[in-house]
Formats: sequence, structure tokens, C-alpha cells
Amino acid sequence: MKQLHRKFLRILFAWGVGLAIGMAQSARTTGVDANRSFTIAIHPNYAPYTLRDSEGKAAGILVDIWKLWARKTHSTVRFRFYPWNESIEATRRGEVDFHSGTTPDQNWMIASKPFWTIETSFFTLRDNPYRDARSLRRVTIGTIDPYYGMLARKRLGPLVKIRKYSDYGPLLHALERGEIDAFIEDTEAVWYYLIKIGKVPEIRIIHDPKLIVHNPVQAVTNPEHAALIPLINRGLSLISPAEKESIRNHWFSAHRPEVHFRESAAHHEPNKITLVAFLTALLGLLAFLLIRDQRERRMIERLAKTDDLTGLKNKREFTRVFYKTKIESPYIGLLIVDVDYFKAYNDTYGHLMGDEVLRNIGAILQSVETEHLQAFRVGGEEFALLLQSHIHDQNRLCRIAETIRKKVAALRITHEPSPYGIVTVSIGGALSEVRRMRRELFVQADNALYTAKEKGRNRIVCVDPSHDADTPDPEEKSGSGYSDKDARHFHPAISHS
Repeated sequence: MKQLHRKFLRILFAWGVGLAIGMAQSARTTGVDANRSFTIAIHPNYAPYTLRDSEGKAAGILVDIWKLWARKTHSTVRFRFYPWNESIEATRRGEVDFHSGTTPDQNWMIASKPFWTIETSFFTLRDNPYRDARSLRRVTIGTIDPYYGMLARKRLGPLVKIRKYSDYGPLLHALERGEIDAFIEDTEAVWYYLIKIGKVPEIRIIHDPKLIVHNPVQAVTNPEHAALIPLINRGLSLISPAEKESIRNHWFSAHRPEVHFRESAAHHEPNKITLVAFLTALLGLLAFLLIRDQRERRMIERLAKTDDLTGLKNKREFTRVFYKTKIESPYIGLLIVDVDYFKAYNDTYGHLMGDEVLRNIGAILQSVETEHLQAFRVGGEEFALLLQSHIHDQNRLCRIAETIRKKVAALRITHEPSPYGIVTVSIGGALSEVRRMRRELFVQADNALYTAKEKGRNRIVCVDPSHDADTPDPEEKSGSGYSDKDARHFHPAISHS
């Protein structure tokens, strides 16, 4: 009996030693001490990424990521709820070990490697007129995260005003009261919140590819906890792409009735999910998927008719609008803009600098666009502007052309091979009744451009084909139908310095 007892003790001892060695090797493999506990800051109302469920427990995509990370590293994690801005401050103060996930935008933040990507969009009321980045340049934008305020200024320019709010509730109230014109936040999180409060029909995304941002998500901690980052990274590296995709599918599946929300634990009791709440969530998610599909289709359509370099409409779109679209106004004007001595510029400064010149000119043309004046890039260094007019006003066409010429010259882009010493443009324009052949109008504007170049460049020539001369002018080009006496010339008023 004693021998059996000693043998049992030896087996038990060997098992204990083996278990200890295995745990030590596991800890060395993952880089995290076994059974170590970590406290993570999360936001309770940031669904589907982090939220407080009906039982008051932490849930969401990022919560599932960190729970999986804990299993992989043989550690435990506890989640502590804070409002968004307070969650960042709690991390800075060291009240938690690290933050569940954000984009590092403050100097004190020590960040892990990116482990997720979140799409950010601009939202506004459905009846608001804002449709693209240009329409938002002088408005007031709301946000919760200061980082997104910085993104808004980067996308829209320095004239936009930024207002910060504590959470989605105050943010949406400000939009409804007119305190802000739009807001920037994470796409899926906003839709989940709108589903929760039943306001999906009232809000829309502003569909402009320039306004869609994809942000990396990283765990962040303060400098005192910087030693955690290598451990966090090694644990994250153990999570496979397939496991992440499984978590994403779990939260974006259309048949999950248990996904619901709460403002606080007092407002929702466990296990009281009504059919109305489920149907609201389901319809909201379907609406989100439909809107997303429409946004992608519009993006493809936009790319098909947009010039990549300048952002203007491309030659295909010009052909469609100019030759195939029914124009309601009785008169139509056409300006053709050509960059002077552009081949010499490319040969001297290189094609990258040449592209920058074209981008600058494209921006000038965008700045003069209106509801009745559209700009296009129709060739390498050639642009076109199409004007619809209710009156026969050749002076207006000439003024637009001269404005463009002056704005390009005012850029003062050095161009040594040019006799003017800077980048300039020549412009030919023609105005006629819509009922006349549009091909004829194009030929008239093109001939006017040829005349502007022939007379020394850096000038405009506008003609009125409706005033045909009975007797050809001595300077008339044979077969062109263009008479120089019908033209209005603007000569350059620019120094050669």
C-alpha cells in the first residue's frame, strides 16, 4: 500500500512539473505572463465595436477581439466603461492598462500595430443640400473624436468650423437644431445608433469618395505602460484573418436578433427583446446594406466619368453632355483652354511637375464652375468649359475666359522656355443657339483657340458664329467658317519678368 502511495505521489509530482513547464513555455511563446489580468477601457455606446449589452456586460467586435486575445495569451481581461473622451483620458492617467482601440492622434499615446480598420463618413439630414466636399467647405461640422475634426479640416479646408460633442445623442440633437450642418463619425457605428433610436430615414451619408476615410484601429496606452505594447502585438499576431472575419460576420449578420442597445442599464431589462425592436433592427440593417450598395454603384459611375489627375469630368463625359444631352437653355457657349508651350514645360521640368500644373489649372476651373457652367479635361493639356445661357451674352463668355486666363497667370509658375517666363493658357470660345449643329460650335471654338495661339498665346479669342459675314474677311481661314472680325480679343497684360 505504501509503495502504491509513493508511486501515486511521484506521478502527481511529475504531472505538476510538466504542467508548470508547459505553462511557462506557453507564456514565453505568447510573451504574456500566464493568468495575468488586464483592464481595458471601452465606450458603452459604440456599437457594433463596443457596447453594454442587455445584461450590462461588455460586447462588440473589439470586445470579442480582446477576449480572443486573452484566450490566445492565457490571460484574463476586464472591461471598464467610460464615455469616449473620458476613455482616452483614463488611459492617459493609467486607470486602465490600455484602450480597446482608436487611431493614435496624441503625442502621449503609445500604440500597438493596427489590428482592425474602420470606415469613417460624413452624415447630414436627408433634406440638407450638401452633396460633396465642395458644398461643405464653409459649413460647421460636428464630431465626437477630436481626431475626426482634424480629418474634416484636412478633407474640407481651413474655412470649415468644427464643434465637438460628448456622444451621439448630443451630436444628433445639434444636427437637428441646426447648430451643425453635418458630422463626421464611423459609418457602421452611426448606423447602429440610428437603428437603435429609429432615425435611419432622417439621416444620410454624403456620397463623395473624397469624404470616405479608412482609419486603422490600434490599442493605445500611456508611456508608463509602454512595455505592454510588444506583449500586445505578439498576442494580436496569434489571431488569424479568418478568426477576425468570423467576428465581423457575427456582428454584421442580418439574422442576429440579440443585437440591441441601451443608453443605461436602467432603461432595458434582460431578455425583453420585442418583435418590434427586432424588425426595426433588421430593416435598419437592410437599409444600411442598400445604401452601401448604392454608394458603391455611384462611386463606380463617378469614377467612370471623372479625370483621375484633376478631378474634373473627363472627355467621355464631355462627349455625352455636349453631343447627346438635351440642353434646355436656348444658347450654349463653349470655351477650349490649352496650356501654352506645355511640351516644352514637360521636357524642361519633367512630367511630375507637368501633372502638378494640370492639377492647379483643374482647381481653377473647378472654382469657376456653377450650375450652368461645367468644366472638363478633354486632352493632355486641353480643357473645355460648357456654358448654358438663357440670353445671347457673348460678353459673359469672354469674361469667364479672361478670368481663367488671369487666374492661371497669377499662379506665377516658372516656365523658362515660354516667352512669358511663366505658365499661361490660350482660350478659344464660341457662343451659338442650341438649335445649331454642336459640331459646328466645337469647330468655331477650336478655330478661335488656334487664332489665339497664332497671335502670340496667353490670350483669349471669342467668336459669335451666329453673326456670319456676307463678305469674307481677309484674315478668314479658308473653309473654317470663322471670321476674325466677329472675334473679341483679350491681349495679355503681363510682364516677361
